[in-house]
Amino acid sequence: MALEAGTNLGPYEILSPLGAGGMGEVYLATDSKLDRKVAIKVLPESMTRDKERVARFEREAKLLASLNHSNIAAIHGFDDSDGTRFLVMEYVEGETLGSRLRSGPVAVEDALDIAKQIAAALEAAHGQGVIHRDLKPANVMVTKEGRVKVLDFGLAKLAAAGPDASSPDDVTMSAPLTGRGMILGTVPYMSPEQLQGEPVDHRTDLFSLGVMLYEMATGQRPFQGKNSASITSSILRDTPRPLHELNGVLPRHLGRIIEHCLEKDAEQRFQSAKDIRNELRALRKEVDSGGDFSESISTPATSAVPPTLTPPSTSSGSAMSAPIRRGEFWIGVGVIATILIAGLWFWRPRDDSSTSPELTPRVVDFAAIDSLAVLPFANDGGDADAEFLCDGIAESVINSLTSVPELRVISRNTAFRRCAGRNS
Repeated sequence: MALEAGTNLGPYEILSPLGAGGMGEVYLATDSKLDRKVAIKVLPESMTRDKERVARFEREAKLLASLNHSNIAAIHGFDDSDGTRFLVMEYVEGETLGSRLRSGPVAVEDALDIAKQIAAALEAAHGQGVIHRDLKPANVMVTKEGRVKVLDFGLAKLAAAGPDASSPDDVTMSAPLTGRGMILGTVPYMSPEQLQGEPVDHRTDLFSLGVMLYEMATGQRPFQGKNSASITSSILRDTPRPLHELNGVLPRHLGRIIEHCLEKDAEQRFQSAKDIRNELRALRKEVDSGGDFSESISTPATSAVPPTLTPPSTSSGSAMSAPIRRGEFWIGVGVIATILIAGLWFWRPRDDSSTSPELTPRVVDFAAIDSLAVLPFANDGGDADAEFLCDGIAESVINSLTSVPELRVISRNTAFRRCAGRNS
């Protein structure tokens, strides 16, 4: 039932519609008591007639009111006016991420910032046992200042009491996709377990976040089809196209993060929104420093060792699972850097004429060498997951060599450009 402008729901006066979906209609309204704008979400009549469902929504609204987080649109109340049940929510001015995506991919820095804030919102909600289940671009508002607000937590699901517990609401589809029944979620952003009507937990939101991050990076959804049935089939069976095939100037490790979000098996995904947020935050710092881009980006990497190159433990849910322990990695980097620095110091030119010729190394005159290029190490082990270590070791060696006096260390990208210029 659409509400017209001027309609009153208690102290709230409807101003204009904001949007509509299978779970209700949203309106911009004025709160006459507090003289502020609010968003009113009117629940469908079929739900308002179900006392058990209404009672559950009211309990969830009370819990969601405790989610005091800067990236979650607040819920002000759950009310009733002449039999019309509705949620009163914070009104956020800006544009939805869905509207922004109509113009194509989002700049990588903006995409990382948006995804990082969404992950922060999920972390707060999941910490209170609240699962969104309908995370999609239309439910993410971005303000002019770049602040992200996740909307529509009002129809979220409370997590079951235990890992094996379930409730009638765990079944996310009440009818086949091709029928007229209600689907709790939006198909292109739903996780495999959601689509198959299996019990869901917080990791279903992490899958949805991966879909959105892929779309922000490439301008395309990872799973496509002509209708809901074909999209569902793609989500359940297909592997998305690699990011570099769609956008060759993205950070390398962004693809790893997204792939880990989009694992079909929830056990293989990131296990918490905090893990994703930490990965995105580290990658954002690396992007700011000019590192981690594909070879088509010419900006030389001058930063310290990128945080995302630190090999995590297998229980952390990180996107990179190279079978190398943290200590072994850094010991190896330290040994290589120490050898190079010691070698340069030992073979440096000597002006002491008293030095015996027999003790003076007979090598090329290093007085003519004032710069050194460090190229990536080669991965001959055949382990694709360890590929990121090659660049990581090179970056670590570069940073260590910068401590050698009067030696200018050239990054690999700069070396490649110079070689290309000489060969052209």
